[in-house]
Amino acid sequence: MSKKPRKKKHNATRRAQNFFGHRTRIWTFEADRECSGADQIAYARKHMGAFWKDLRPNTVAAVLTYPHNWAVCVRAVCWTGEGDWWVEEQTIIVRDIALQDLERYDLYVNARAEVLAEVQRRHVFDCGWMAETYLGRNPADANLRWPYAEINQHEILTPERQALWRQVDADFQNERRAA
Repeated sequence: MSKKPRKKKHNATRRAQNFFGHRTRIWTFEADRECSGADQIAYARKHMGAFWKDLRPNTVAAVLTYPHNWAVCVRAVCWTGEGDWWVEEQTIIVRDIALQDLERYDLYVNARAEVLAEVQRRHVFDCGWMAETYLGRNPADANLRWPYAEINQHEILTPERQALWRQVDADFQNERRAA
């Protein structure tokens, strides 16, 4: 009597493939900080058929550490104070990189500098990035409004938010000069 080969019940790699096989979106803005002001807050959603499901903070933390292929949209939310607001953006495709390593490889820093060079800083209310699992095509090609996803204009387009971003930007510039 031969034994059936036993399949491993909990394969972390297979579970990750299933998770990232569908669209997963994660985003953060520089002014979204913990109460201590040290750590940025990241948010994420997973596409589940016809709707997007919010992911729990511990799942978001795990997504940040897992290397994958990503379409990363570095974006600055801008408004002149009257009329329409807009997003200045640059999309980069990264392969097999954990999102927490974007700054380590200077991918975010370089894209951020290019985006902010295109606008007047007095119009910027916040800057950050949004990443979506890269499944062979750039999400921006399929949806021109993609850079505007996950932006609550009533939350971001406030003088308080702009002042907070300006402080974060000044700290960012000082860190870059010191390095």
